[in-house]
Amino acid sequence: MKIDIFSYVERITKLSTRKKMIILGSIIFVIFFCYWWFFHSVKAAQIKVLRDELSNLQAQLQKSRVIAGNLERYKEEVDRLNEELKKAVAKLPGEKEIPSLLTNISDAGRSVGLEFLLFRPHSEVKKGFYSEVPIEIQVVGTYHQVALFFDKVSKMSRIVNIRNINMGSPKESGGKILLTTSCNAVTFRFLGGEQGDGKK
Repeated sequence: MKIDIFSYVERITKLSTRKKMIILGSIIFVIFFCYWWFFHSVKAAQIKVLRDELSNLQAQLQKSRVIAGNLERYKEEVDRLNEELKKAVAKLPGEKEIPSLLTNISDAGRSVGLEFLLFRPHSEVKKGFYSEVPIEIQVVGTYHQVALFFDKVSKMSRIVNIRNINMGSPKESGGKILLTTSCNAVTFRFLGGEQGDGKK
């Protein structure tokens, strides 16, 4: 079937101005719709993706600028924390120091007049970079002597915590009330390069 374009053009030229405007408007609408559908909508989606990426990059850049601006302060804070860690580690005895520390604890008790019924170190409990060294203690003495003993232990250069204090069995001797006191003294040992697995 052969299409005669000239006959169509001739028919259109004979139409009224109103119909010509409707046809022209329809052609323009189809052209714009095709443009929007095939080009503009695709580009608009791409532009949105790029704008989102740009917004994310700008946010990351702002965070990086804040970090860079505070870098010196962060370095100073890290140095300060490292110094504090060194001081804390210095209060944790090494393996070779544990026997002398145990002797110092027992000497502190005897120096205030306590009688030791029990002084039994238990197995270490590893806790990451350090381990706990628990010592089961039972002493006989006055309340004042026990308080002095705890005070001396608290003033040692090494960290020693007193836990699970239990006082009882009072009895009179030489005009004094003597108590049997049991407790756990827990000191700590720095593991250094050893691996702490949190087990005994």
